[in-house]
Amino acid sequence: MTIPFECVYPDEIQISHSRLQSLVDIYGERQRTGLIRLASSHAQSIYLLFQRGVLLNAYLAGVAGSRRLENWTTAAEEIGEGFARVVQLSPLALGMCKLAIESPETQTETISAAELRSSLIQSWRQTIEPQLLHLRWQRAEGLVFYQGGIFDEHSVFFSPERLADEAGISSALVLWSEAESALTRYVITLDTPAWQEYVLRRTFAGICNRALLRYEEITGTAIVDSIIRSLILLASRLSLEINIASRRVIDREVFSTPQKAADGYRALLQAMLDQVRLIIGSPLSTSIILDITTSLHLSELQAVQDFSLLPPELLQEGKRSGEARNF
Repeated sequence: MTIPFECVYPDEIQISHSRLQSLVDIYGERQRTGLIRLASSHAQSIYLLFQRGVLLNAYLAGVAGSRRLENWTTAAEEIGEGFARVVQLSPLALGMCKLAIESPETQTETISAAELRSSLIQSWRQTIEPQLLHLRWQRAEGLVFYQGGIFDEHSVFFSPERLADEAGISSALVLWSEAESALTRYVITLDTPAWQEYVLRRTFAGICNRALLRYEEITGTAIVDSIIRSLILLASRLSLEINIASRRVIDREVFSTPQKAADGYRALLQAMLDQVRLIIGSPLSTSIILDITTSLHLSELQAVQDFSLLPPELLQEGKRSGEARNF
């Protein structure tokens, strides 16, 4: 199994599980977002994922795969000493690592530097459906997420000397000098919690973005600005790092489970619907959301239904334009 940041570099220091707890405490005090990895000498690693200092998920990973840990300290005691790595990441990059850890993978292949450069900036960017890729060289590695459609790609490059975590394709990935790299493609499985959370994220943003544009056509700018301000305030009260700018959702939140993601997104959507009904009336409000839900892709519609993001009366059965695709 290939997981980001699993390689142990020569400059890493071996520590005990008690010192790992100290790292966790410091991460919490400093409200960091990122991960801590403890790699043992017997092909097992513990991954701890943090959002603003709060431990979201813990995993035990090995050659056969990974599983979530309810009690990571017990697993750390069993490992004993290990090599620790602390990596500070953006929320989206943290979500990418979470997807990689939980995903099955296809066979790893070798790709030349020339083919890699061409694919990174040309052919792979044309994807309609999401692709999550891991690249590994002898002295560096990268993680690339093509989100597909209108969603922007994001990349992470890591070497002992440098970390690049940025929107788009990092120049560090394109310009890395080694002649070949190992390429792993992760499989999208919508029964995996991390992928369910990602679909909920996309679905919430898509519904919210399109609804706000429709509302503005009917009510004008001032009313929609007022709705957006109230949504931002509610997100803050719910301790969610979600903003709306230029009528587009900016979501910097990572959740521990898809259920918690659904709870947050459901609350924001319900608040938006309640406000707009008071202004344009229930029939027109319902019609707008029905138009939006009928064009959702199957995976998005399934997420709305499975996690009750919207009331049942706002979902409409029948043919949908995106039903042939997962996303």
